Amino acid sequence: MMTHIVLYTADDTQSPSSQWSSQWKVVSDQVMGGKSHARMDETREGVQLCGQVSLENNGGFVQLQFPLETIQTKNLQPNEFEGIYLDWRASKEQSLALLLKTSQLWLPWQSYRQNATIREDWDRVYLPFSAFSPYRTRTPLKLTHLTKFSILVGGEAADVRLTVGEMGFYR
Repeated sequence: MMTHIVLYTADDTQSPSSQWSSQWKVVSDQVMGGKSHARMDETREGVQLCGQVSLENNGGFVQLQFPLETIQTKNLQPNEFEGIYLDWRASKEQSLALLLKTSQLWLPWQSYRQNATIREDWDRVYLPFSAFSPYRTRTPLKLTHLTKFSILVGGEAADVRLTVGEMGFYR
């Protein structure tokens, strides 16, 4: 039987801390001069990322981020879990990347990644930590150093509209 620890849910009564729902953050390539734009809305269904990926001015991504560095203060140890799960959907099927960051990575483009496809219907996906591959780093993933989880849409011009209804760890 699988165990789930909810880190975020649209139903805050199940989250370890209702303040976590507002900790989602949006980042786009504008931090480097790109022209992509995005916004985040909290809806009854969950946190929603809406925007447009533009390749203009060497751009090409939008990202929805969730901080993980505070989980250890809640007595949650990521290395006790198999991975992260998401309940999510999008306005259209879309390929994207899922990223983990750790305190061991110094450069903004370094991460641990796995690719996924998000669909129009609500879907629960399981993302085993073992499937995250080092991206532009040789540093092995150490779960005790996790700082951030991100959903990255990029690489090609696209409209983005996706909703995360729940996210957490599983074992």
